[in-house]
Amino acid sequence: MIAAITLPSIVVSMDFSVLNLALPKISTSLGLDGVQQLWVVDTYGLFIAALLVPAGSLVDSIGARRTLVWGCFAFALVSAASAFSPSGELLIASRGLLGCVGATLMPATLALVRQSFPAGRERTRALAAWSAGFAGGGIAGPLLAGVLLANMWWGAVFLVNVPVMLVVVLMVMTSFRVVVRGTARPVDAASVLLLIVGGIAILFSIKQVFADPGSWPVYVPTSMVALSSLWILVRRQRRLAVPLVDLRLLRHPLLRFGVGVNSATVFAVLGVGFFIPQIFELVMGYGPLQSAGLMIPAAFALIIGTSLASRVRERWTLEAHILVGAVGVVAGVLLLLLVRVDGTAWLISSAYSLQSFGFGVISVVTVDAVLGSVPSDAAGVASGVSETGGELGGALGTSVLGSVALAVYRWIGTGSSTLRSTASERAHARAGLAEALLDPGLLGSRAELQNAYLTGVQAAALAAVAVMLIVVIAVIRRRWRLRRV
Repeated sequence: MIAAITLPSIVVSMDFSVLNLALPKISTSLGLDGVQQLWVVDTYGLFIAALLVPAGSLVDSIGARRTLVWGCFAFALVSAASAFSPSGELLIASRGLLGCVGATLMPATLALVRQSFPAGRERTRALAAWSAGFAGGGIAGPLLAGVLLANMWWGAVFLVNVPVMLVVVLMVMTSFRVVVRGTARPVDAASVLLLIVGGIAILFSIKQVFADPGSWPVYVPTSMVALSSLWILVRRQRRLAVPLVDLRLLRHPLLRFGVGVNSATVFAVLGVGFFIPQIFELVMGYGPLQSAGLMIPAAFALIIGTSLASRVRERWTLEAHILVGAVGVVAGVLLLLLVRVDGTAWLISSAYSLQSFGFGVISVVTVDAVLGSVPSDAAGVASGVSETGGELGGALGTSVLGSVALAVYRWIGTGSSTLRSTASERAHARAGLAEALLDPGLLGSRAELQNAYLTGVQAAALAAVAVMLIVVIAVIRRRWRLRRV
């Protein structure tokens, strides 16, 4: 049972990260320009974030088992289509479809956990396995991509999903014999459309603001579209007899607390984690496989964190778990302040491992708190809300912390040389810091670039610490209020 629940989360998570190593080969083969490369990477996550809540409603309508079976089958088909995409446009479209299908898998697996494992140690262990699979998939993705790309063509990073998903279909059909269905509920198409438009528009606006602050004629109207869509969506939910998102769920303090803490932790961990492979490859000079190998200890640290949380869940309070996890995340992020260009890679590996340990502890208990705060027939929507918060936290973390690093990086660079501001160079910077580091002519010598980059990462690390301190304050306040009651 646990394998059938864990494998889909591993595959969905891996598809976020495998493309980072495959993109150069894909670009050469399909002739992608810089904008198309960004859309190939971003489309998958954008559609998952926008459709998680509607997918949760689908789970509650037709059942978690049926949703997971058809979702895995569709994911296998679209993965095969992605592997053989003849053009950039079709690859972008197939990535969007993968995001749509992938959005159904996470709430379906979490709902099966809620319905198939009794509350207590068994459910906590199942959630620990699910969390370890999701986070571990993101860590294993680059390593798998490096092995496949060394021996096959770029489509192999998509084809590997096909046999895994077909195996999951067989496991689910044989392991979950009792189909537990939620109350039949219609899905409001207008609400789905408003959520998609609002979610994509607001993420696009954030990316555009950070990429080019002077392009206000683009991001101001887009922001207005985003805010208008979300405002109309909220008002519509209050009028509908069967809303897409039951806003009454958000009145539960435990659900709000769990979603908020998890989203903030994902913001900090994924935002800082975005820089780890770039430091290994562009600053330390390691290859993709070597870099992935140095990230393996983080996978074991994650497993230790999730296992610890599952074993002591009934003996420790929710607040104690979160504080332990927050200490791990903060310690790992602060270790990055000691990294130097000529330093040791194991310091970075240790920092990433501490962050992963803390994230593992927090993710298990917050998801458990969210699912335990609602009735069984609302587990799909609750898990969708939780995962949407996590996806948006990750997207915001990468955008905000990446922008902090970029701002510091460019500010230091202009202090030692002249940063040209042509349109091509702005587009170059928008595509990512990695491309700038590979072209020392933009800011100066490679040593200057590496030092400037590390300083930018360390500034972003301090911002991540500030976010985690807010989490700690919120936990302490909650504990103090509970003691007063």
